[in-house]
Parts: sequence; structure tokens; C-alpha cells
Amino acid sequence: METGQRHIGRLIKQIDDELRRQIDNEMRPRKMTMSQMRVLIELHHADGGELTFKQLEQSLGVAQSTMWGLVARLETKGLVESLGDRQDARAKLVRITAAGTELREQSYEMMLTHERQLVADLTPEEASTLATLLERVHASLMQS
Repeated sequence: METGQRHIGRLIKQIDDELRRQIDNEMRPRKMTMSQMRVLIELHHADGGELTFKQLEQSLGVAQSTMWGLVARLETKGLVESLGDRQDARAKLVRITAAGTELREQSYEMMLTHERQLVADLTPEEASTLATLLERVHASLMQS
């Protein structure tokens, strides 16, 4: 491994940890976390505002048990509802509620602001290059 590459994984983890910490701190008054917000964002972008548990697990890259916990907490808050899939009795659907949509709209810009801060010291070209390289790294990991 070349000298300049030995800490890339650690740096990515540190960046993710710090971004999560900042967003979680800002969302604390709303009794939300970044992970819970990501569920609402995924559901917001889904056709009909609903996805199966499996689709959520895959899109967020979390374990089944983690997804069940996230959905349970969001259900308790009235932000999502889970129901049986009309086409597949074995599958459970998660649907965003009106309250979940409202909270997502209120919080989404705050999350985007934090993401913009990640690349604030980069030129637009550097930010684009970084995004392209990270997408390639992610795609490579997903193929492994």
C-alpha cells in the first residue's frame, strides 16, 4: 500500500462519524437521528412513499435488525407505518406518513447544508472529482 493511501478508510470513517455527530446534534431537539432521517428520505423518494423492509435495508446498507429498530422508533413517533404487501404476503411495506413528510421537508435542507460543508474548501471541479471517485470506490466494494 502506498504511503498516501494507507489512511483512506480511516479518514472516510472519521468524516462519516463527524457528519453524523453534527447532524444528530442538530436533530436532537426533533428527537431524530440521521439514520432515522435517511429512512424518511428514502421513503419520500419512493414510488407512493413506500418501500419494503428489504428495499430499505439494501438502499441504506443496514442489517435487518437495525432496520426493524429504525422503523419501530419512527412508527412510535407517527412518522411511518408498516403494513403487509398486497402483492407478496411475506413482505412488509413501510410507508411515510403526512407527519413524516412534513418533518422530512423541515429537516432535509439542514442535512444538505452539512453535506455542502464537507466540500466547502474544494473547487466545484474538485468536489465533482471527489464524488466521482467515491462512487467508483463504493461500486467496487459492492462488486466484491
